[in-house]
Amino acid sequence: MAYIFISFGEHLDRTANSKNEFYNLSLNEQYELLKKRIPLERQVGAFRRFIECCFPTGMPKKYFISCPNFLREKKQSGDNKPTYLNNVVIRPELTLSMKNYLPDNQNIILIGDIYEGGKLKMLQVKGIQLIDSNMSSPNDMIAYEPVCLSFERGTWSINNVDWNDTFFTPNKVYELIESCYTVKNPIEVRQTFDAWNQYIEFRKYYLDEQSKRNFELDSAEYVEAYAVNRKDYRKNSSIYDDYILDEREEFTKGEMVVLSSPIEDAEPFPLVRLNIDRNKKAFNEAKILKRGKEVNEEERKIRSLASDNVFITTLDPKGKSKYRDKDEVTFGELLDAGYALGDRFRIISYDILPEEHIEKLQQQHDDDIDRSYRAIDAKYEKIVKDELSKNASDFEKQGQEGIKHQLSIKKQELDSSLENDVKENTDSSILSKINKIKSDIKSDLNKKIKQDKKEKVADYQRRFDEALKEAYSEIDVRSLYVERNINKLEEFNKMLIADLQKKVNAYKQKKQVELTNKYKDDVRNEKISSKENLDSKLKADKERVIDEETIIRFSLYFRLGDSNNIISQKEKNRIPECRFIVYDNRAEKAKIRRQEDALNNFYSGFVKNPYLSTYLFNPETLDTVCSEYNDWMWYLESLNEKQKEAVRKAVSSNGIFLLQGPPGTGKTQVIAETVAQMVKLGKKVLISSETHKAIDNVFDRLPKIAEIVPIRLIPSNNDKKKDNEYDPKFLVDNFYLNIGSNMKKAVDRYRNFRKNKEEFSDEFDKLKLLKAKIEKSQKVLDAANKEIEKYEKDAKELNSKISSLEDKRDDIRIELDVLRRTKRHVEHDNLRPDEDINTKLILAYREELESILNDNIYAKLDDLGFLVQNINRIKLEDIDRETAIIDPKSNKTMLEIKIKEVKHKMDLCKDDFDDVIPEKQEEYNSLRKELIALKNEESAVGKNDNDDLKLKGIFDYSYLVDNVNSVKKIVDNLKERITEVKAVYIEKTNKSLDEVENKFNSFEREITGIKEQVKRINDEINEIQDRDDVKDIQENKYTLESSISKFFKDFEISEPYNDIKEALNIISNKWDELENDFTRKEAENKEKIPMYEKISNYLSMEDVIEADRKEFTKDLFENANVFGITCTSNDRFSGRNVDALSEYNIDDIDIKSVGIDVVIIDEVSKSSFIDLLIPILYGKTVILVGDHRQLPPMYEFSKLRDDDFEGLDETIINKEINKKFTDLYEECFFKTLFEKIPDSYKTMLVQQYRCHEHIMNVFNHFYQGQLKLGWSGQNNNKQHNIKLISNGRSIIEPNKHIYFVDCKQNETHEQDSTSMYNSGEARVVAELIKKLNTYFKQNPDREKLSIGVICTYGDQARRIKELIKSERIKTDAFNTDLEKMIVSTVDDFQGDERDIIILSTVRNPERPEKSNPGFILAYQRINVALSRARRLLVMVGNRKYLESKGVINLPDVNGNPRYDRRNFRVYEEILSTIEQYGKVIEDVDVLQDKEARING
Repeated sequence: MAYIFISFGEHLDRTANSKNEFYNLSLNEQYELLKKRIPLERQVGAFRRFIECCFPTGMPKKYFISCPNFLREKKQSGDNKPTYLNNVVIRPELTLSMKNYLPDNQNIILIGDIYEGGKLKMLQVKGIQLIDSNMSSPNDMIAYEPVCLSFERGTWSINNVDWNDTFFTPNKVYELIESCYTVKNPIEVRQTFDAWNQYIEFRKYYLDEQSKRNFELDSAEYVEAYAVNRKDYRKNSSIYDDYILDEREEFTKGEMVVLSSPIEDAEPFPLVRLNIDRNKKAFNEAKILKRGKEVNEEERKIRSLASDNVFITTLDPKGKSKYRDKDEVTFGELLDAGYALGDRFRIISYDILPEEHIEKLQQQHDDDIDRSYRAIDAKYEKIVKDELSKNASDFEKQGQEGIKHQLSIKKQELDSSLENDVKENTDSSILSKINKIKSDIKSDLNKKIKQDKKEKVADYQRRFDEALKEAYSEIDVRSLYVERNINKLEEFNKMLIADLQKKVNAYKQKKQVELTNKYKDDVRNEKISSKENLDSKLKADKERVIDEETIIRFSLYFRLGDSNNIISQKEKNRIPECRFIVYDNRAEKAKIRRQEDALNNFYSGFVKNPYLSTYLFNPETLDTVCSEYNDWMWYLESLNEKQKEAVRKAVSSNGIFLLQGPPGTGKTQVIAETVAQMVKLGKKVLISSETHKAIDNVFDRLPKIAEIVPIRLIPSNNDKKKDNEYDPKFLVDNFYLNIGSNMKKAVDRYRNFRKNKEEFSDEFDKLKLLKAKIEKSQKVLDAANKEIEKYEKDAKELNSKISSLEDKRDDIRIELDVLRRTKRHVEHDNLRPDEDINTKLILAYREELESILNDNIYAKLDDLGFLVQNINRIKLEDIDRETAIIDPKSNKTMLEIKIKEVKHKMDLCKDDFDDVIPEKQEEYNSLRKELIALKNEESAVGKNDNDDLKLKGIFDYSYLVDNVNSVKKIVDNLKERITEVKAVYIEKTNKSLDEVENKFNSFEREITGIKEQVKRINDEINEIQDRDDVKDIQENKYTLESSISKFFKDFEISEPYNDIKEALNIISNKWDELENDFTRKEAENKEKIPMYEKISNYLSMEDVIEADRKEFTKDLFENANVFGITCTSNDRFSGRNVDALSEYNIDDIDIKSVGIDVVIIDEVSKSSFIDLLIPILYGKTVILVGDHRQLPPMYEFSKLRDDDFEGLDETIINKEINKKFTDLYEECFFKTLFEKIPDSYKTMLVQQYRCHEHIMNVFNHFYQGQLKLGWSGQNNNKQHNIKLISNGRSIIEPNKHIYFVDCKQNETHEQDSTSMYNSGEARVVAELIKKLNTYFKQNPDREKLSIGVICTYGDQARRIKELIKSERIKTDAFNTDLEKMIVSTVDDFQGDERDIIILSTVRNPERPEKSNPGFILAYQRINVALSRARRLLVMVGNRKYLESKGVINLPDVNGNPRYDRRNFRVYEEILSTIEQYGKVIEDVDVLQDKEARING
């Protein structure tokens, strides 16, 4: 007898030593949690006793052993330690005795490791858990043996047992490893693991590369900013404009307008501003041409980094660690020395001129002008002075000559009159002199001649007179006159000189003016010239300085890292010290780690349900499940039968259930009811989704019952935390609310019981009267319906004929498309025999060209077509230019020739499948090394003009170098021969095209004629429906349906009904119940009211709630049974990241250890397998809810271009590998699973409640017409009641809910963008919004409706928003209280809805035949776009393009290939539906004036 040795002692009181932490509680702790799930009357006490009851010692019993571990490697915990096999599960057969110790429909499983080493081979248990009793696998190993248990080391439950009698012999373990799998094909699982593991390795590598991104900052600062919403800004823009932050217009854009001061009602909006400065010249020189546009890689990297999670730090990321000198600084050190930023708010780039240098240049310029002017003035002053001096000198000389001449004449006059003057001696001055002389003589004589004493007076007088006479006679009168003349001459000379001087001075003054005027223009011109030169120099200097020294500044504005805008003073002070912005990889790293952990856990068998892999990879092998749980009490009484079926299947499922929920079918209702039913069974439920919104929707719909204790786990630093009504701190609030609200409803119902009965009776009578009124007029309606039925029958027959003709036409269209594509292949030298072309013709064309080009002189390209294209594209002048620059002797040329030779030799080492021939591997490796060396040498040589030669795409380079002078002639000859051959094959194709086109046009004409007949029939039907008598009856029916709907709501009747008769029967039955039990119930109600009121009032008192929060929050938390986290959320929560946990002293939460039984994932179609795997592993039953007809997962790196791979390790990621990752990530795992799983494990909801039937008919094409209205009054409830008149035509009518506006303008796109926009469609959309807003303003009594605009391209959404803004189109009349107006892409609208949806399809290329339809063929996207409207759907696009290109392969919604719709002309069907139930109009019907309509 063999024993199954099971040891519990190792982990009885301590956790398993596993990094995985799936079993991070001791077995005793796990048992205590498990025991809470067992009814009290079935509990047996201690862990050991429980185990012995389920695994009786020594008694042979049937056990099922499974191994969910696909790794299948024996591990060793250390040297000389025994090997062990991880994660083996043992499950006992559920016996009657075991049911006495377990919950209903539950069994127990043990999870452990088989240890092979040492004397004993045993299962060492590390996990114990309950599992649904019906979970199993056909591949389990079955053992009918006794067990031997150990609860402490060395002690076993059977004494003296022989350890060699173990069940786990090497052969059994080998058998377990080799054949005991939970799937049919383990290789498929391994391949899936390898593919995702490769993806994870790429993500880790790419993240490491991304994490190297950082930039040095020139400055960082905290900015006290404020903000107002756009609506308030528009009202007071004149006030706010003076306070725009940093005076930058960019801050007036967007929803929030940012200010520098708290003006008016502006709220705090603190920001962090980071400045990165670069020299503009160097920046522009670094630009390279990419995709037709010059771009700067550094700018791209700055903008890219700023769009990610970032932080700023004071440390250099390339510096050394302050703790370990030789090591680089760690991420943690960078973070500790910095500040984590919030979301990027704005990036503004602008130029900063070198103002200081420019100011210096200006000052220097002014000084230079001043010096130049002074020099010019000095120069011309000297010229004038010199010239004046010379002229004055000449003038003076002439004057002096004149003086001489006058003196000579004067002297002659004086000389000639001298003798006469002497003789006459009449000159008074002379006479005066003579008298003076005489007087002097006389005086002298008086002194000399004395009178002798003896002499007589007379003698003396006589003697004296004689002497006097003699003395007088000696007077020289003539000399006196000579002297006089000399003096006169001198005086005359002086007079002449003085007069001359005056004349000279006058001359100088006059000449000075004359000379100054003479040189005035020269001075001015020279100054102008000098200024111009200096101005030019200044301009050149300024331009040089601006060119060389201008800074381009990137100002990056970020929100604060704290979502509540809280920042400490310490952090404010640190921000200016930060000098680097660094990529914050924590969130992405954590996500990748969680993905990797989930993948490894799944592959290694760390799962809660050992059969999970069966559900995920072999669901088709599952046994049919019946809904065994029969005691159904519904918590949400409005469920329809299909929803109830889904709930029954989900609750009764054998580990997995899939719910396919098309738009508006009530998926959330089903989830909420399923949660309530699971909780009722004592199970814990995890609700997960890709988005918080989906989880919130489920939590909000959960039945308000005390049994449900829900918790939404969101980190406190998450923005969503503020709106989290299910935070752990509100556990008491929600618990009391659930109890109190139900009691209040009961009190209201009890108190107004009699009044309700009377109102019930009155309203019921009104319904019956209205029903009777309709019945009286029924004959009129029946006759109209009969007439309509006849027309509809005729229309049906015609439509059937149309369908048959269209099938034939479509076959011809396919043939036509094949011929057109074939012709384009020939015209564009595409020689590949692709699908959907005339392969025979292309191969024949190719053979003829091969005969022309079958020579070794030509370039070896991947396809012959490339060679032909290169020949046809090159111009003869290009050949002349290129042959002139080829240098046969250059190093670069020789290296290129050698490289080609080596590559050729390497090709010879490969077989036909491009694999290296084994015996040539060594030679191949040697050649590969030689090739690398040559390429390195080539890189060192650098780029030359030969690199971009077009001729290298035609000729073998060696041949080209050797025959450079003859290639032109060869190419010319080739062009001529290729043209001749091409013309022949185009002619053949054209002939076939003409024949097929004639057939096609014939069918088109026939179909058009029949469609006209159908249109006339529809017009007849519309005419009948528009008759007043029919309209009155229909209006009465709408009124009755609406009144019944209101009645059911007002009187809380939840039973579903299919028609008016059934609804009235339900009301009648309710009335009978009310009448029969009225007295008894009224008496009971009076007793209950005071008690219920007292309890509900007590539970709503804030002081009571506050006190009980502190006392009971922890207890309620321990009994929480509904948890909510996102798919990629962390699984551990503590007081550090959830405030309420520390506030109420709650232990850390580990989702893996709380005992999750059921994982429900909503919107699962948008999640990839790797992201789904994270939450799936937390539970034992998986419920997946989604719609695989809506958006699939989106791989964020799918749009990487060739240049994005530059610098990356091509063995880890390149274009081909990334394509594989795209296919891997974007596969809708939910769709694959839904198609494979048996019907008893899935349900598709078909009753949609969102929209009017006409709108449903549009997107019902994607569900093969399976959808139907949720209730009979739905159409009446979804009326839009809008009547719009434009240009004298009714474009929107109250009774039509679907429209198509046919726009003629072509699409376009920006040069640097792959996105597209259509200005014509944008104008139509904007005009529709304007008209609808005006309509609601002019009809204030009408119900306001919400509106949204969906665009297939992001650029179109931006264009429409710009147009609304620029033309100041108002949207204030729409209902935006709860649902704001959105203009966005399809991706942003999934999960959202509006009353009115306008869809812009954008596409209408100028050359449709050459276009790739792109998004319009992505049926999931179009389905999402068409299914967002509740009351009115307006589709805007180009009908011709959509109908011609809108051909898709639509797989069956349930995965049955027999019902796949191949070549499904989806837009023709959609337009046909719109024509049948709605209206097709032209763009000119919407736009205002004719000119605007023409110009678009």
